[in-house]
Amino acid sequence: RGAGGGAGMEARDFPRGSHAQITGLAAKPEFNEQHCASLGPSPGNAERVTVVTKTGAQLSLKPLNLRQSELLPGNRVVVQGLTNAAKYNGQTGEVLSWQGDRWIVDLEGETKERKSFKSENLVI
Repeated sequence: RGAGGGAGMEARDFPRGSHAQITGLAAKPEFNEQHCASLGPSPGNAERVTVVTKTGAQLSLKPLNLRQSELLPGNRVVVQGLTNAAKYNGQTGEVLSWQGDRWIVDLEGETKERKSFKSENLVI
């Protein structure tokens, strides 16, 4: 999930439509580890990024509180490493969204199932 972020990142590193994970918030710790989508630089403060969370909450954050996500909706992935549902290993699909601690994926093939997977079980 986490690719980059923290010191040295700027608002322009999180353009509108990019995805990130919120980290290190002291004032609103309930948002830490939540994924969000960037709405671009914050109006009135170009050094901050306006983001929206899955609950619809909008926050204006410093780039050091955002960690870029590697896995994004629309990514084509292969399922790997499952033990309890090994029948899905090797199947391909498209990432739709993040929900809870899993990615929602539309699997290809005859059954066309929609399933949720942990990040570590999806390979881009």
